[in-house]
Amino acid sequence: MNDWLGLIGAIVGVIVAWGLALITKFFSDSRKATRDINTTAFVCLDRLLKIQNAETRNDNKQVDHELYLLGRDLDLYRDCIAASPKMRKNHWSMYRRMIPILLEHDLSKLDCIIKELETISGAND
Repeated sequence: MNDWLGLIGAIVGVIVAWGLALITKFFSDSRKATRDINTTAFVCLDRLLKIQNAETRNDNKQVDHELYLLGRDLDLYRDCIAASPKMRKNHWSMYRRMIPILLEHDLSKLDCIIKELETISGAND
């Protein structure tokens, strides 16, 4: 009888440990996705600030260079959005608003987008 109780106890211990490992992984992955999306949003914000600064100085060569680099940053931002379903709503709309800046070099809404991105990236905290 004691052998059976020991076996049952061992099986229950393995199941509990497995369950705890799954729960820990879930929360760890969720925190990592949040951290990644905020990091890439912050990188895009930095790039937009550089574009804004270059535009203020009428440095078209620097604006073009920063716009070129924005493409890679937006790709990373998009990938992080895809990996974080909980945060898609706010970030996907922001991503969509940055596309005309990249593709059409439309800087008319740059100030507004920077302010919004500062808010959702946590730069204002």
